[in-house]
Amino acid sequence: MAEPDRDRPLALPAPTARLLALAIFAIALLVRFRGLSWDAGLMLHPDERNLAAAAERLSYPGALVPDFHAYNGLAVYLPRLLAEALHQVGILRSTGLADIAWSARLLSACFSLATVFVIYRIARTVFDQPSALLAAFLAALAPALIQAAHFGTTESVLVLTLSLLALITARYLGHSLGLRQAAILCGVTLGMGLGFKTTAATFALLPLVAFLMRRDAGSLAMRLVWLVVSGLIALAILCLTTPQILLSPQDYFGAMTFEGGVVRGTVDVFWTYQFHDAKAVLFELKQIPWLLDPVSALLVLPGLILLLWQAASGRGTARLLLPLLLFGLAYAAIIFSWHAKFMRYLLPLLPLFILAAAAACREATRHFGRDAGIAVAAAMAFSVFVAGSLQAAIYLRTDSRVAGWNYLVSNMQKGDRLVVEPVEVGPPFPGGEHLAIAVTPLPLIEPPSAQKTEAIAGILAAGQWMIVSSRRHHGVLPGMHRRFPEMCGYYDALWSGRLGYDMQQRFSRRGRGLLSALDPSPLAEETFSVFDSPTVFVFRNTGRLSQAGIEKEILAAPAHCQPAG
Repeated sequence: MAEPDRDRPLALPAPTARLLALAIFAIALLVRFRGLSWDAGLMLHPDERNLAAAAERLSYPGALVPDFHAYNGLAVYLPRLLAEALHQVGILRSTGLADIAWSARLLSACFSLATVFVIYRIARTVFDQPSALLAAFLAALAPALIQAAHFGTTESVLVLTLSLLALITARYLGHSLGLRQAAILCGVTLGMGLGFKTTAATFALLPLVAFLMRRDAGSLAMRLVWLVVSGLIALAILCLTTPQILLSPQDYFGAMTFEGGVVRGTVDVFWTYQFHDAKAVLFELKQIPWLLDPVSALLVLPGLILLLWQAASGRGTARLLLPLLLFGLAYAAIIFSWHAKFMRYLLPLLPLFILAAAAACREATRHFGRDAGIAVAAAMAFSVFVAGSLQAAIYLRTDSRVAGWNYLVSNMQKGDRLVVEPVEVGPPFPGGEHLAIAVTPLPLIEPPSAQKTEAIAGILAAGQWMIVSSRRHHGVLPGMHRRFPEMCGYYDALWSGRLGYDMQQRFSRRGRGLLSALDPSPLAEETFSVFDSPTVFVFRNTGRLSQAGIEKEILAAPAHCQPAG
């Protein structure tokens, strides 16, 4: 008996496929657009605050050029224009900071929803209908994409830009698009991505590889000409949407230099302290289960190897993904070498990860039979459903920082002293003005000295309450023994109650018990444990220790606080 054609696409009845696709897109819409006001308009995401502030400063005719250069023009202009439009039709009451930030989130949710459809179309072009539906379901509920959809930043649009380029190049290599069409579409898509963030420049690798691969589309010279045309279109859109490149190049490229220094670790900033002991490659690999889901993450690497082998050997339609695959390898090599390993740098790899996981499931079906494939797909679907639902649910709950502050307002007395950690977006929030409290930050990240420890002890001795608003300090500083030798002893004394401060309440948006197994906060990069779902602790000074007593407890560090070696 002849061996069945392994590349013959599987199929579902058309009505069933349409119903499943509609259900998936409905889920994607629901988890992206619900809870966009998750921080009650307080703009607790620092990047959102910077973008919204830059957009608010725009005015006609004197200040049309943004003065904030970490992001490009469209990231500033579009939220402001949308906020103005929504205000005019009565949806928004004003066009202030919170309204602009909310408009940016609405745009981000739209871009993220479009990404689900594009990933579906890529998988439908390269694989088969069941694989396309599985890929769409993974994209619809991937926790990282849901989170990015609730942030008014550029991650969602960058993922959409890359996905569109992957679809265009796949259709070009599959002869659904001609050279000229592909060049124009790639140029416009890349230009729009560059209009939001310069990172999109790396995406140019996709059309470059695709135009070099398809030799039947014209001579090499012709293909290179159209590649240049595509690049010029992208450059023109960049300059039109980001006029500061031409009008204030020194400031713009100065900001780029600063950002590059942060990425490489040559510029010392607090928000990269979390990476002080991160191991390249290993750290990034540990993030994949939180970007996608634990089961699908296990299939990403086998799927990537499978796709690379199939594409290199010319088997089936995997060669249509070769531009995306080569981009993934090049991009990973770049970001894995960086000192700063923020989760947002990994997000452009997520479409490739999703397609690789879907490809691995498809291969399991072909090699081990339909039942095995259904079992793998069901495990992936259940895993991403739970992970995505838990992520989406946090935006429907009160932010833990707001809950902590509300608790303080209900329990503090007029004139009380509140101790806070230094680098936080946090209290005092609105609602406690009648208390007239004093808020004092602890000098936790000052260089070590006897005066520093004395100052910490003095502030704690005079305080009545303390709020710890995230793990940004206590999850990082104790491990930096050489730079902050007193911090391990300080936190050991705080958590054990030896400083006289007793924990009154713990606030979290994440589930407990079995659900805590999918809580990324302890293991994932700080994006999950600082921006939208930090665990907040409220302490009260019940011990009333003296300054000298507190200082003695801080300095009495246990053995595990001593640096190795």
